[in-house]
Amino acid sequence: MLKLDINLDFESYGLNMLANLQAGETLGIYGKSGIGKSTLLKVIAGLQKSNQSTIYYDQHAWNEPSKGIHIPSKNRSVGLVFQDFALFPNLTVKQNLQYAQKISERALNELILTLDISPILNKKSNEISGGQKQRTAIGRAIAYDPQILLMDEPFVALDEEIKLSIKTFLKSYIIDKKKIAIIASHDQTDLSFFTDQIVSLREA
Repeated sequence: MLKLDINLDFESYGLNMLANLQAGETLGIYGKSGIGKSTLLKVIAGLQKSNQSTIYYDQHAWNEPSKGIHIPSKNRSVGLVFQDFALFPNLTVKQNLQYAQKISERALNELILTLDISPILNKKSNEISGGQKQRTAIGRAIAYDPQILLMDEPFVALDEEIKLSIKTFLKSYIIDKKKIAIIASHDQTDLSFFTDQIVSLREA
């Protein structure tokens, strides 16, 4: 179980969120651009510290300010799909996928076929389109085989046909592999495809 008690202070408002997620469940984070969705995911991933937030995974403290605990990102089983993709520009698409690969080679090949990125495997990430970068970023996160998948606007660069295919794959992947997923988006329709657990972030 992932237990979140997130409290974030921004210049003109604060964000507060409580959530408990079991394996196989998805939480949607809905809100306009600039509301704090990306910061929220970075805090959960351990990429950004929060002295007012408590995070536990399977009864292990990842962030517990009262005890001085902040587990670094590398020690959290988290795969993060960044809004700006954050691919390594000097590496090919395949090398990006293999960077922190923990799944088998067979599973990786199946993932490549599912994401329809076979034709671009030997291209560097700065040579491919935004939609191809999006699919590569999703593939890299899954290849890491994390227990928790955090996705920041993961479908914005995809056309409707490939988006539906990838959403269908991701939904089955999360349930079948018993992953926990948190998806941040400004598109409530995309979030509703995965879950009815949707937190709406607003300035308060």
